[in-house]
Amino acid sequence: MAYFGYALLGLGLIALVADRVLDYWAAQGKILSQTWVAEDNLINRENYKKNLSSARNPLVHTAGMPLPRTEAGRRRILVVGDSFIWGDGLTNLNMTWWRQLQWDLERRGFHDVDVVAAGISGASTQDQLEWLSKDNLLGSVKPDVVVFGYVTNDADMKDASGERLVKQFVPSHAADSNATLSYLGDYFPSLAFQLADRVRKKQESTGKETEGYSYNTWELKILEGQNFAQYKSLLAKLHAFFDEAKVPMFVVSTPNSPSAEMFEPRYSPIRTAFSEAGIEFHDFLPPFIACCGGDVGSQLTWGVNPANGHPGARATQFYASQVADVLEKNYRTSLGNKRLSAADDVPAINDWMPASLAPRSVAKYSWEFVWPERDTLLRMPVGEPHVALNFQRPVSIRDIRIAAPLATRFKVWAMMLDDSGNYEGRDYVLLGEGSGASLSLSLQGELQNKRITSLRITAQFVEEQRFESSTILEPGKISQSEGLSFDYPLPMNEDSADTQESPKRSPFVLLEDGNFLPFPHALHDDIRKLGKGRYSHWKSALIFSSSDGSDPRNNGRRYVFAKPDESGRTVRVDFDFNTPAVRL
Repeated sequence: MAYFGYALLGLGLIALVADRVLDYWAAQGKILSQTWVAEDNLINRENYKKNLSSARNPLVHTAGMPLPRTEAGRRRILVVGDSFIWGDGLTNLNMTWWRQLQWDLERRGFHDVDVVAAGISGASTQDQLEWLSKDNLLGSVKPDVVVFGYVTNDADMKDASGERLVKQFVPSHAADSNATLSYLGDYFPSLAFQLADRVRKKQESTGKETEGYSYNTWELKILEGQNFAQYKSLLAKLHAFFDEAKVPMFVVSTPNSPSAEMFEPRYSPIRTAFSEAGIEFHDFLPPFIACCGGDVGSQLTWGVNPANGHPGARATQFYASQVADVLEKNYRTSLGNKRLSAADDVPAINDWMPASLAPRSVAKYSWEFVWPERDTLLRMPVGEPHVALNFQRPVSIRDIRIAAPLATRFKVWAMMLDDSGNYEGRDYVLLGEGSGASLSLSLQGELQNKRITSLRITAQFVEEQRFESSTILEPGKISQSEGLSFDYPLPMNEDSADTQESPKRSPFVLLEDGNFLPFPHALHDDIRKLGKGRYSHWKSALIFSSSDGSDPRNNGRRYVFAKPDESGRTVRVDFDFNTPAVRL
Protein backbone atom coordinates (compact mmCIF):
# COMPACT_ATOMS: atom_id res chain seq x y z
CA MET A 1 0.00 0.00 0.00
CA ALA A 2 2.87 2.33 0.83
CA TYR A 3 4.47 1.75 -2.59
CA PHE A 4 1.10 2.27 -4.24
CA GLY A 5 0.68 5.55 -2.34
CA TYR A 6 4.17 6.72 -3.36
CA ALA A 7 3.40 5.81 -6.99
CA LEU A 8 0.17 7.83 -6.91
CA LEU A 9 2.00 10.75 -5.30
CA GLY A 10 4.71 10.56 -7.98
CA LEU A 11 2.15 10.48 -10.78
CA GLY A 12 0.35 13.41 -9.21
CA LEU A 13 3.56 15.46 -9.02
CA ILE A 14 4.39 14.63 -12.65
CA ALA A 15 0.87 15.63 -13.72
CA LEU A 16 1.12 18.86 -11.70
CA VAL A 17 4.46 19.81 -13.28
CA ALA A 18 3.16 18.91 -16.78
CA ASP A 19 0.02 20.96 -16.17
CA ARG A 20 2.03 24.01 -15.07
CA VAL A 21 4.40 23.75 -18.05
CA LEU A 22 1.47 23.43 -20.46
CA ASP A 23 -0.18 26.39 -18.72
CA TYR A 24 2.93 28.51 -19.27
CA TRP A 25 3.23 27.51 -22.94
CA ALA A 26 -0.46 28.28 -23.46
CA ALA A 27 -0.09 31.73 -21.89
CA GLN A 28 2.80 32.38 -24.31
CA GLY A 29 0.54 31.32 -27.19
CA LYS A 30 2.83 28.43 -28.12
CA ILE A 31 0.21 25.70 -27.80
CA LEU A 32 -3.53 25.32 -28.03
CA SER A 33 -5.36 25.55 -24.71
CA GLN A 34 -8.88 25.73 -23.37
CA THR A 35 -8.23 29.40 -22.57
CA TRP A 36 -7.35 30.13 -26.20
CA VAL A 37 -10.37 28.18 -27.46
CA ALA A 38 -12.61 30.28 -25.19
CA GLU A 39 -10.87 33.48 -26.34
CA ASP A 40 -11.29 32.59 -30.02
CA ASN A 41 -14.98 31.85 -29.46
CA LEU A 42 -15.36 35.23 -27.73
CA ILE A 43 -13.60 37.04 -30.59
CA ASN A 44 -15.88 35.55 -33.21
CA ARG A 45 -19.03 36.15 -31.15
CA GLU A 46 -18.05 39.82 -31.04
CA ASN A 47 -17.13 39.82 -34.74
CA TYR A 48 -20.58 38.48 -35.61
CA LYS A 49 -22.10 41.37 -33.65
CA LYS A 50 -19.78 43.89 -35.27
CA ASN A 51 -19.69 42.69 -38.89
CA LEU A 52 -22.96 43.55 -40.60
CA SER A 53 -22.43 41.34 -43.65
CA SER A 54 -24.91 38.53 -44.24
CA ALA A 55 -25.82 35.92 -46.84
CA ARG A 56 -28.25 38.46 -48.34
CA ASN A 57 -25.68 41.25 -48.26
CA PRO A 58 -22.13 39.80 -48.15
CA LEU A 59 -20.41 43.19 -48.36
CA VAL A 60 -18.27 43.52 -45.24
CA HIS A 61 -19.16 46.65 -43.32
CA THR A 62 -19.30 47.75 -39.68
CA ALA A 63 -20.19 50.89 -37.74
CA GLY A 64 -16.56 51.95 -38.00
CA MET A 65 -16.06 50.74 -41.58
CA PRO A 66 -19.13 51.81 -43.54
CA LEU A 67 -19.26 51.10 -47.26
CA PRO A 68 -17.53 53.93 -49.18
CA ARG A 69 -19.72 56.27 -51.14
CA THR A 70 -19.59 56.27 -54.91
CA GLU A 71 -17.73 59.42 -55.93
CA ALA A 72 -16.73 60.71 -59.33
CA GLY A 73 -13.06 60.13 -60.00
CA ARG A 74 -12.66 57.31 -57.49
CA ARG A 75 -12.04 53.71 -58.50
CA ARG A 76 -13.25 50.50 -56.84
CA ILE A 77 -11.59 47.15 -56.33
CA LEU A 78 -13.99 44.39 -55.20
CA VAL A 79 -12.37 41.53 -53.27
CA VAL A 80 -14.50 38.37 -53.01
CA GLY A 81 -13.92 35.46 -50.64
CA ASP A 82 -14.97 33.67 -47.47
CA SER A 83 -13.83 33.75 -43.82
CA PHE A 84 -10.39 35.03 -44.92
CA ILE A 85 -12.24 38.16 -46.04
CA TRP A 86 -14.80 38.20 -43.20
CA GLY A 87 -12.01 38.25 -40.60
CA ASP A 88 -12.42 35.02 -38.64
CA GLY A 89 -10.48 35.22 -35.38
CA LEU A 90 -9.16 38.75 -35.91
CA THR A 91 -9.39 41.32 -33.12
CA ASN A 92 -8.55 44.03 -35.66
CA LEU A 93 -10.42 43.89 -38.99
CA ASN A 94 -7.75 46.14 -40.51
CA MET A 95 -5.61 42.99 -40.57
CA THR A 96 -7.83 41.31 -43.19
CA TRP A 97 -5.96 41.13 -46.48
CA TRP A 98 -8.43 43.36 -48.31
CA ARG A 99 -7.85 46.13 -45.75
CA GLN A 100 -4.13 45.51 -46.00
CA LEU A 101 -4.50 45.90 -49.78
CA GLN A 102 -6.02 49.36 -49.18
CA TRP A 103 -2.98 50.25 -47.06
CA ASP A 104 -0.53 48.88 -49.62
CA LEU A 105 -2.11 50.80 -52.50
CA GLU A 106 -2.05 54.02 -50.47
CA ARG A 107 1.57 53.29 -49.55
CA ARG A 108 2.28 53.23 -53.30
CA GLY A 109 0.52 56.56 -53.82
CA PHE A 110 -2.90 55.36 -55.02
CA HIS A 111 -5.24 57.43 -52.86
CA ASP A 112 -8.21 57.56 -55.25
CA VAL A 113 -9.23 53.90 -55.06
CA ASP A 114 -11.48 52.13 -52.53
CA VAL A 115 -11.12 48.44 -51.75
CA VAL A 116 -14.54 46.88 -51.05
CA ALA A 117 -14.94 43.30 -49.84
CA ALA A 118 -17.62 40.61 -49.93
CA GLY A 119 -17.10 37.57 -47.75
CA ILE A 120 -19.00 35.17 -45.52
CA SER A 121 -17.48 32.35 -43.47
CA GLY A 122 -17.81 29.06 -45.33
CA ALA A 123 -18.71 30.63 -48.69
CA SER A 124 -17.54 28.64 -51.72
CA THR A 125 -16.97 29.78 -55.31
CA GLN A 126 -20.49 28.47 -55.99
CA ASP A 127 -21.90 30.85 -53.36
CA GLN A 128 -19.79 33.75 -54.59
CA LEU A 129 -21.03 33.43 -58.18
CA GLU A 130 -24.61 33.52 -56.87
CA TRP A 131 -23.90 36.76 -54.98
CA LEU A 132 -22.49 38.37 -58.12
CA SER A 133 -25.10 37.16 -60.57
CA LYS A 134 -28.43 36.27 -58.93
CA ASP A 135 -28.08 38.81 -56.11
CA ASN A 136 -26.64 41.45 -58.48
CA LEU A 137 -23.63 42.21 -56.27
CA LEU A 138 -21.59 43.14 -59.34
CA GLY A 139 -24.24 45.59 -60.50
CA SER A 140 -24.60 47.25 -57.10
CA VAL A 141 -20.86 47.70 -56.43
CA LYS A 142 -19.83 48.56 -60.01
CA PRO A 143 -16.15 47.67 -59.49
CA ASP A 144 -13.34 48.50 -61.90
CA VAL A 145 -11.80 45.09 -61.25
CA VAL A 146 -12.73 42.02 -59.15
CA VAL A 147 -10.23 39.90 -57.21
CA PHE A 148 -11.17 36.44 -55.92
CA GLY A 149 -9.20 35.04 -53.00
CA TYR A 150 -9.08 31.28 -53.54
CA VAL A 151 -9.10 29.17 -50.35
CA THR A 152 -8.55 25.40 -50.36
CA ASN A 153 -12.19 24.61 -49.53
CA ASP A 154 -13.67 26.84 -52.26
CA ALA A 155 -14.19 23.92 -54.66
CA ASP A 156 -16.88 22.52 -52.33
CA MET A 157 -20.00 21.93 -54.44
CA LYS A 158 -23.60 21.46 -53.29
CA ASP A 159 -26.55 19.86 -55.09
CA ALA A 160 -29.93 21.52 -55.70
CA SER A 161 -31.07 20.67 -52.17
CA GLY A 162 -28.00 22.30 -50.61
CA GLU A 163 -26.29 19.00 -49.68
CA ARG A 164 -22.55 18.68 -50.19
CA LEU A 165 -21.47 16.32 -52.95
CA VAL A 166 -18.53 15.24 -50.76
CA LYS A 167 -19.29 14.73 -47.08
CA GLN A 168 -17.08 16.13 -44.34
CA PHE A 169 -16.72 14.13 -41.12
CA VAL A 170 -17.49 16.07 -37.94
CA PRO A 171 -16.15 14.43 -34.74
CA SER A 172 -18.57 13.93 -31.85
CA HIS A 173 -17.93 15.38 -28.44
CA ALA A 174 -17.05 12.00 -26.92
CA ALA A 175 -13.72 13.36 -25.72
CA ASP A 176 -15.45 16.22 -23.92
CA SER A 177 -17.78 13.84 -22.05
CA ASN A 178 -15.10 11.28 -21.13
CA ALA A 179 -15.47 10.72 -17.37
CA THR A 180 -11.75 10.14 -16.74
CA LEU A 181 -10.72 13.27 -18.65
CA SER A 182 -13.48 15.24 -16.92
CA TYR A 183 -12.20 14.13 -13.50
CA LEU A 184 -8.61 14.89 -14.49
CA GLY A 185 -9.69 18.33 -15.70
CA ASP A 186 -10.87 19.26 -12.21
CA TYR A 187 -7.27 19.11 -11.00
CA PHE A 188 -5.05 19.43 -14.09
CA PRO A 189 -7.09 21.42 -16.66
CA SER A 190 -4.30 22.08 -19.19
CA LEU A 191 -3.15 18.46 -19.20
CA ALA A 192 -6.73 17.18 -19.53
CA PHE A 193 -7.39 19.56 -22.44
CA GLN A 194 -4.31 18.36 -24.34
CA LEU A 195 -5.35 14.72 -23.86
CA ALA A 196 -8.94 15.45 -24.95
CA ASP A 197 -7.64 17.28 -28.03
CA ARG A 198 -5.65 14.21 -29.02
CA VAL A 199 -8.70 11.97 -28.52
CA ARG A 200 -10.72 14.24 -30.85
CA LYS A 201 -7.98 14.17 -33.51
CA LYS A 202 -7.75 10.39 -33.27
CA GLN A 203 -11.51 10.12 -33.64
CA GLU A 204 -11.45 12.36 -36.72
CA SER A 205 -8.64 10.38 -38.39
CA THR A 206 -10.45 7.06 -37.88
CA GLY A 207 -13.91 8.25 -38.97
CA LYS A 208 -15.75 6.02 -41.46
CA GLU A 209 -15.93 7.24 -45.05
CA THR A 210 -19.70 6.71 -44.99
CA GLU A 211 -19.84 9.46 -42.35
CA GLY A 212 -17.56 11.72 -44.38
CA TYR A 213 -13.88 12.50 -44.71
CA SER A 214 -11.63 14.18 -42.13
CA TYR A 215 -11.07 17.82 -43.06
CA ASN A 216 -7.59 17.46 -44.60
CA THR A 217 -8.69 14.45 -46.66
CA TRP A 218 -11.96 16.18 -47.59
CA GLU A 219 -10.03 19.14 -49.08
CA LEU A 220 -8.32 16.70 -51.45
CA LYS A 221 -11.46 14.68 -52.23
CA ILE A 222 -13.34 17.76 -53.50
CA LEU A 223 -10.66 17.97 -56.22
CA GLU A 224 -11.72 14.58 -57.60
CA GLY A 225 -14.63 12.88 -59.34
CA GLN A 226 -18.09 14.38 -59.73
CA ASN A 227 -17.44 17.29 -57.36
CA PHE A 228 -14.41 18.51 -59.32
CA ALA A 229 -16.14 17.96 -62.66
CA GLN A 230 -18.99 20.21 -61.51
CA TYR A 231 -16.51 22.75 -60.14
CA LYS A 232 -14.85 22.98 -63.56
CA SER A 233 -18.28 23.61 -65.10
CA LEU A 234 -18.84 26.33 -62.49
CA LEU A 235 -15.55 28.00 -63.45
CA ALA A 236 -16.68 28.06 -67.09
CA LYS A 237 -19.88 29.85 -65.97
CA LEU A 238 -17.81 32.27 -63.87
CA HIS A 239 -15.66 33.15 -66.87
CA ALA A 240 -18.72 33.58 -69.11
CA PHE A 241 -20.43 35.82 -66.55
CA PHE A 242 -17.52 38.26 -66.33
CA ASP A 243 -16.92 38.11 -70.06
CA GLU A 244 -20.51 39.21 -70.64
CA ALA A 245 -20.34 41.86 -67.90
CA LYS A 246 -17.08 43.19 -69.40
CA VAL A 247 -15.54 43.59 -65.94
CA PRO A 248 -11.93 42.40 -65.53
CA MET A 249 -11.31 39.77 -62.85
CA PHE A 250 -8.57 37.47 -61.63
CA VAL A 251 -8.10 34.85 -58.91
CA VAL A 252 -5.27 34.56 -56.39
CA SER A 253 -4.36 31.69 -54.07
CA THR A 254 -4.09 32.51 -50.37
CA PRO A 255 -2.01 29.82 -48.63
CA ASN A 256 -2.04 30.47 -44.88
CA SER A 257 1.55 29.22 -44.50
CA PRO A 258 4.50 28.86 -46.95
CA SER A 259 4.25 25.06 -46.96
CA ALA A 260 4.72 23.26 -50.29
CA GLU A 261 3.89 19.93 -48.65
CA MET A 262 0.50 21.22 -47.53
CA PHE A 263 -0.58 23.32 -50.50
CA GLU A 264 1.02 21.91 -53.64
CA PRO A 265 -1.40 18.91 -53.78
CA ARG A 266 -4.32 21.33 -53.28
CA TYR A 267 -3.22 23.88 -55.90
CA SER A 268 -1.90 21.65 -58.69
CA PRO A 269 -5.37 20.55 -59.94
CA ILE A 270 -6.73 24.06 -59.43
CA ARG A 271 -4.07 25.71 -61.61
CA THR A 272 -5.12 23.45 -64.48
CA ALA A 273 -8.84 24.02 -63.88
CA PHE A 274 -8.53 27.82 -63.94
CA SER A 275 -6.33 27.67 -67.03
CA GLU A 276 -8.83 25.46 -68.88
CA ALA A 277 -11.64 27.86 -67.94
CA GLY A 278 -9.66 30.82 -69.32
CA ILE A 279 -9.50 32.53 -65.89
CA GLU A 280 -6.42 34.48 -64.88
CA PHE A 281 -4.96 32.73 -61.82
CA HIS A 282 -2.02 33.92 -59.72
CA ASP A 283 -0.58 31.28 -57.45
CA PHE A 284 1.10 32.97 -54.47
CA LEU A 285 2.54 29.75 -53.08
CA PRO A 286 5.87 29.95 -55.00
CA PRO A 287 6.65 33.57 -53.97
CA PHE A 288 5.45 32.78 -50.42
CA ILE A 289 7.92 29.89 -50.23
CA ALA A 290 10.67 32.01 -51.82
CA CYS A 291 10.02 34.74 -49.28
CA CYS A 292 9.41 32.74 -46.14
CA GLY A 293 9.75 29.02 -46.91
CA GLY A 294 12.41 28.58 -44.26
CA ASP A 295 10.00 29.84 -41.63
CA VAL A 296 6.98 27.53 -41.95
CA GLY A 297 6.88 27.38 -38.15
CA SER A 298 3.76 26.60 -36.18
CA GLN A 299 0.17 27.78 -36.48
CA LEU A 300 1.14 30.74 -34.29
CA THR A 301 3.71 31.90 -36.87
CA TRP A 302 1.11 32.47 -39.57
CA GLY A 303 -2.29 31.93 -37.96
CA VAL A 304 -4.49 34.32 -36.00
CA ASN A 305 -4.00 32.62 -32.63
CA PRO A 306 -3.21 29.14 -31.25
CA ALA A 307 -6.89 28.15 -31.59
CA ASN A 308 -7.41 29.54 -35.09
CA GLY A 309 -5.44 28.75 -38.25
CA HIS A 310 -6.94 31.55 -40.34
CA PRO A 311 -4.23 33.85 -41.74
CA GLY A 312 -2.75 36.32 -39.29
CA ALA A 313 -1.33 39.76 -40.06
CA ARG A 314 1.97 38.51 -41.47
CA ALA A 315 0.21 36.31 -44.05
CA THR A 316 -2.51 38.83 -44.97
CA GLN A 317 0.06 41.55 -45.59
CA PHE A 318 1.89 39.20 -47.93
CA TYR A 319 -1.26 38.53 -49.97
CA ALA A 320 -1.99 42.26 -50.11
CA SER A 321 1.45 43.20 -51.43
CA GLN A 322 1.26 40.45 -54.08
CA VAL A 323 -2.20 41.56 -55.23
CA ALA A 324 -1.03 45.18 -55.34
CA ASP A 325 1.84 44.08 -57.61
CA VAL A 326 -0.64 42.39 -60.00
CA LEU A 327 -2.95 45.40 -60.01
CA GLU A 328 -0.14 47.87 -60.63
CA LYS A 329 1.34 45.75 -63.41
CA ASN A 330 -1.78 44.47 -65.22
CA TYR A 331 -4.63 46.80 -64.17
CA ARG A 332 -2.95 50.16 -63.78
CA THR A 333 -5.92 52.13 -65.17
CA SER A 334 -8.15 50.71 -62.42
CA LEU A 335 -6.09 52.44 -59.71
CA GLY A 336 -6.47 56.08 -60.70
CA ASN A 337 -3.71 58.67 -60.44
CA LYS A 338 -0.75 58.59 -58.10
CA ARG A 339 -0.15 61.42 -55.66
CA LEU A 340 2.09 61.95 -52.66
CA SER A 341 -0.54 62.16 -49.92
CA ALA A 342 -4.25 62.28 -49.26
CA ALA A 343 -6.03 65.11 -47.47
CA ASP A 344 -8.13 62.65 -45.45
CA ASP A 345 -5.13 60.72 -44.08
CA VAL A 346 -5.82 61.83 -40.53
CA PRO A 347 -5.76 59.58 -37.45
CA ALA A 348 -9.04 57.77 -36.90
CA ILE A 349 -10.36 54.79 -34.95
CA ASN A 350 -12.38 52.62 -37.35
CA ASP A 351 -12.51 49.30 -35.49
CA TRP A 352 -12.73 48.10 -31.90
CA MET A 353 -13.33 45.22 -29.53
CA PRO A 354 -15.76 44.34 -28.07
CA ALA A 355 -18.53 45.27 -30.49
CA SER A 356 -20.40 47.31 -27.86
CA LEU A 357 -17.43 49.64 -27.29
CA ALA A 358 -18.42 52.01 -30.14
CA PRO A 359 -15.99 54.87 -29.34
CA ARG A 360 -17.35 58.27 -30.35
CA SER A 361 -15.27 61.24 -31.40
CA VAL A 362 -15.79 64.12 -28.92
CA ALA A 363 -13.02 66.47 -30.08
CA LYS A 364 -10.07 66.44 -32.44
CA TYR A 365 -8.06 63.30 -31.58
CA SER A 366 -10.29 62.55 -28.57
CA TRP A 367 -12.67 59.60 -28.16
CA GLU A 368 -15.05 58.40 -25.45
CA PHE A 369 -16.61 55.03 -24.72
CA VAL A 370 -18.41 53.31 -21.85
CA TRP A 371 -16.44 50.49 -20.28
CA PRO A 372 -18.15 47.28 -21.48
CA GLU A 373 -19.48 44.30 -19.58
CA ARG A 374 -16.70 42.07 -18.29
CA ASP A 375 -17.80 38.94 -20.17
CA THR A 376 -17.26 40.70 -23.53
CA LEU A 377 -13.67 41.84 -22.85
CA LEU A 378 -10.60 40.35 -24.53
CA ARG A 379 -8.13 38.60 -22.21
CA MET A 380 -5.35 36.89 -24.14
CA PRO A 381 -2.43 36.93 -24.42
CA VAL A 382 -1.83 39.41 -21.58
CA GLY A 383 -4.19 37.60 -19.23
CA GLU A 384 -6.09 40.75 -18.18
CA PRO A 385 -9.53 41.91 -19.41
CA HIS A 386 -9.02 44.68 -21.97
CA VAL A 387 -10.53 46.59 -24.88
CA ALA A 388 -9.00 47.24 -28.29
CA LEU A 389 -8.95 50.55 -30.17
CA ASN A 390 -7.82 49.95 -33.76
CA PHE A 391 -6.58 52.74 -36.00
CA GLN A 392 -7.77 53.16 -39.58
CA ARG A 393 -4.14 53.56 -40.59
CA PRO A 394 -0.99 53.17 -38.46
CA VAL A 395 -0.21 56.21 -36.32
CA SER A 396 2.79 57.74 -34.62
CA ILE A 397 1.92 58.81 -31.07
CA ARG A 398 3.62 61.36 -28.81
CA ASP A 399 1.27 61.49 -25.79
CA ILE A 400 -1.78 59.61 -24.50
CA ARG A 401 -4.15 60.72 -21.74
CA ILE A 402 -6.85 58.41 -20.35
CA ALA A 403 -9.45 59.29 -17.72
CA ALA A 404 -12.63 57.87 -16.15
CA PRO A 405 -14.30 59.23 -12.99
CA LEU A 406 -14.62 55.87 -11.20
CA ALA A 407 -11.44 54.23 -12.47
CA THR A 408 -8.69 53.19 -10.06
CA ARG A 409 -6.06 51.86 -12.43
CA PHE A 410 -5.14 51.78 -16.13
CA LYS A 411 -2.71 49.78 -18.25
CA VAL A 412 -1.99 50.51 -21.91
CA TRP A 413 -0.37 48.22 -24.48
CA ALA A 414 0.30 48.88 -28.16
CA MET A 415 0.52 46.66 -31.21
CA MET A 416 2.60 47.97 -34.08
CA LEU A 417 3.99 47.22 -37.50
CA ASP A 418 7.14 45.13 -37.49
CA ASP A 419 10.33 47.13 -38.05
CA SER A 420 11.49 44.75 -40.76
CA GLY A 421 8.21 44.69 -42.67
CA ASN A 422 4.78 46.21 -43.03
CA TYR A 423 2.91 43.53 -41.10
CA GLU A 424 1.58 43.85 -37.55
CA GLY A 425 3.84 42.13 -35.02
CA ARG A 426 2.47 39.74 -32.39
CA ASP A 427 3.96 41.42 -29.33
CA TYR A 428 1.89 43.54 -26.97
CA VAL A 429 4.23 46.34 -25.90
CA LEU A 430 3.37 47.81 -22.48
CA LEU A 431 3.40 51.60 -22.88
CA GLY A 432 2.63 52.34 -19.24
CA GLU A 433 0.37 51.87 -16.24
CA GLY A 434 -0.72 53.82 -13.22
CA SER A 435 -3.15 54.10 -10.32
CA GLY A 436 -5.94 56.64 -10.11
CA ALA A 437 -8.74 57.93 -12.28
CA SER A 438 -6.41 59.17 -15.01
CA LEU A 439 -3.16 58.23 -16.71
CA SER A 440 -0.81 60.35 -18.83
CA LEU A 441 1.82 58.70 -20.99
CA SER A 442 4.58 60.26 -23.05
CA LEU A 443 6.14 57.91 -25.54
CA GLN A 444 9.89 58.29 -25.46
CA GLY A 445 12.74 57.43 -27.83
CA GLU A 446 12.05 54.69 -30.36
CA LEU A 447 8.42 54.35 -29.29
CA GLN A 448 7.67 57.70 -30.95
CA ASN A 449 8.93 56.25 -34.25
CA LYS A 450 6.78 53.12 -34.11
CA ARG A 451 3.82 52.68 -36.46
CA ILE A 452 1.09 51.82 -33.98
CA THR A 453 -1.91 49.87 -35.28
CA SER A 454 -3.88 49.18 -32.10
CA LEU A 455 -4.08 50.17 -28.44
CA ARG A 456 -5.17 47.67 -25.78
CA ILE A 457 -6.44 49.20 -22.53
CA THR A 458 -7.34 47.56 -19.23
CA ALA A 459 -9.09 49.46 -16.45
CA GLN A 460 -10.25 48.76 -12.91
CA PHE A 461 -13.15 50.59 -11.31
CA VAL A 462 -14.33 51.29 -7.77
CA GLU A 463 -17.44 49.46 -6.63
CA GLU A 464 -19.39 52.72 -6.23
CA GLN A 465 -22.25 53.01 -8.70
CA ARG A 466 -24.31 56.06 -9.58
CA PHE A 467 -27.81 55.93 -11.05
CA GLU A 468 -29.62 58.26 -13.43
CA SER A 469 -33.03 57.01 -12.31
CA SER A 470 -34.46 54.29 -10.10
CA THR A 471 -37.80 52.67 -9.24
CA ILE A 472 -38.45 50.96 -5.92
CA LEU A 473 -40.63 47.91 -6.58
CA GLU A 474 -43.83 48.05 -4.55
CA PRO A 475 -44.69 44.55 -3.17
CA GLY A 476 -48.40 45.12 -3.89
CA LYS A 477 -47.71 45.52 -7.64
CA ILE A 478 -45.61 42.35 -7.91
CA SER A 479 -47.52 39.38 -9.35
CA GLN A 480 -46.46 35.77 -9.49
CA SER A 481 -46.05 34.28 -12.96
CA GLU A 482 -44.81 30.70 -13.31
CA GLY A 483 -42.36 28.72 -11.18
CA LEU A 484 -39.80 31.08 -9.64
CA SER A 485 -40.80 33.97 -11.92
CA PHE A 486 -42.53 37.23 -10.89
CA ASP A 487 -43.74 40.20 -12.94
CA TYR A 488 -43.70 43.94 -12.27
CA PRO A 489 -45.32 46.50 -14.64
CA LEU A 490 -42.93 49.10 -16.13
CA PRO A 491 -44.87 50.81 -18.94
CA MET A 492 -42.82 54.01 -18.56
CA ASN A 493 -39.57 52.21 -19.52
CA GLU A 494 -40.85 50.24 -22.50
CA ASP A 495 -38.87 52.31 -25.03
CA SER A 496 -35.57 50.99 -23.64
CA ALA A 497 -36.64 47.40 -22.87
CA ASP A 498 -35.27 44.24 -24.46
CA THR A 499 -37.08 42.94 -27.55
CA GLN A 500 -36.81 39.97 -29.86
CA GLU A 501 -34.72 42.08 -32.26
CA SER A 502 -32.55 43.62 -29.49
CA PRO A 503 -32.36 41.05 -26.67
CA LYS A 504 -29.76 43.00 -24.66
CA ARG A 505 -30.94 46.56 -25.28
CA SER A 506 -32.08 47.47 -21.76
CA PRO A 507 -29.51 49.46 -19.75
CA PHE A 508 -31.40 48.86 -16.47
CA VAL A 509 -30.21 46.68 -13.58
CA LEU A 510 -32.03 45.10 -10.64
CA LEU A 511 -30.78 45.34 -7.06
CA GLU A 512 -31.87 43.23 -4.09
CA ASP A 513 -31.10 44.94 -0.76
CA GLY A 514 -28.43 46.99 -2.54
CA ASN A 515 -26.77 44.01 -4.25
CA PHE A 516 -26.79 43.63 -8.03
CA LEU A 517 -28.66 40.53 -9.11
CA PRO A 518 -26.28 38.57 -11.36
CA PHE A 519 -28.15 37.52 -14.50
CA PRO A 520 -29.70 40.34 -16.60
CA HIS A 521 -31.27 39.68 -20.03
CA ALA A 522 -32.01 36.11 -18.88
CA LEU A 523 -34.17 33.70 -20.87
CA HIS A 524 -37.70 33.68 -19.45
CA ASP A 525 -37.73 29.90 -19.20
CA ASP A 526 -34.51 30.06 -17.13
CA ILE A 527 -36.09 32.63 -14.81
CA ARG A 528 -39.06 30.33 -14.25
CA LYS A 529 -37.05 27.14 -13.74
CA LEU A 530 -33.71 28.27 -12.28
CA GLY A 531 -34.39 31.59 -10.54
CA LYS A 532 -31.36 32.71 -8.45
CA GLY A 533 -31.69 36.37 -9.35
CA ARG A 534 -32.25 36.01 -13.08
CA TYR A 535 -34.27 38.80 -14.63
CA SER A 536 -35.39 40.32 -17.91
CA HIS A 537 -36.59 43.85 -18.68
CA TRP A 538 -38.98 42.78 -21.43
CA LYS A 539 -41.24 45.22 -23.26
CA SER A 540 -43.51 46.84 -20.62
CA ALA A 541 -42.62 44.63 -17.66
CA LEU A 542 -39.84 43.32 -15.45
CA ILE A 543 -39.72 39.52 -15.23
CA PHE A 544 -37.52 38.49 -12.31
CA SER A 545 -36.70 36.05 -9.54
CA SER A 546 -35.27 36.50 -6.06
CA SER A 547 -31.71 35.35 -5.28
CA ASP A 548 -32.85 32.41 -3.12
CA GLY A 549 -36.26 31.47 -4.55
CA SER A 550 -38.24 33.32 -1.89
CA ASP A 551 -41.37 35.32 -2.70
CA PRO A 552 -40.34 38.99 -3.29
CA ARG A 553 -43.83 40.11 -2.20
CA ASN A 554 -43.24 39.08 1.41
CA ASN A 555 -39.54 38.23 1.93
CA GLY A 556 -38.88 41.67 3.43
CA ARG A 557 -36.26 42.63 0.85
CA ARG A 558 -35.99 45.89 -1.05
CA TYR A 559 -35.90 45.64 -4.84
CA VAL A 560 -34.71 48.60 -6.91
CA PHE A 561 -34.89 48.77 -10.70
CA ALA A 562 -32.30 51.35 -11.78
CA LYS A 563 -30.49 52.80 -14.77
CA PRO A 564 -26.75 53.20 -14.06
CA ASP A 565 -25.15 56.56 -14.71
CA GLU A 566 -22.62 55.68 -17.39
CA SER A 567 -20.62 58.86 -16.82
CA GLY A 568 -18.70 57.19 -13.99
CA ARG A 569 -17.50 54.44 -16.31
CA THR A 570 -17.10 56.60 -19.40
CA VAL A 571 -13.47 56.48 -20.51
CA ARG A 572 -11.98 59.37 -22.46
CA VAL A 573 -8.80 58.92 -24.48
CA ASP A 574 -6.90 61.95 -25.84
CA PHE A 575 -3.93 61.75 -28.22
CA ASP A 576 -1.12 63.99 -29.37
CA PHE A 577 0.12 62.57 -32.65
CA ASN A 578 3.47 63.21 -34.25
CA THR A 579 3.62 64.84 -37.68
CA PRO A 580 3.02 63.16 -39.97
CA ALA A 581 0.68 61.18 -37.74
CA VAL A 582 -0.31 58.54 -40.28
CA ARG A 583 2.61 56.35 -41.33
CA LEU A 584 1.77 53.42 -43.58
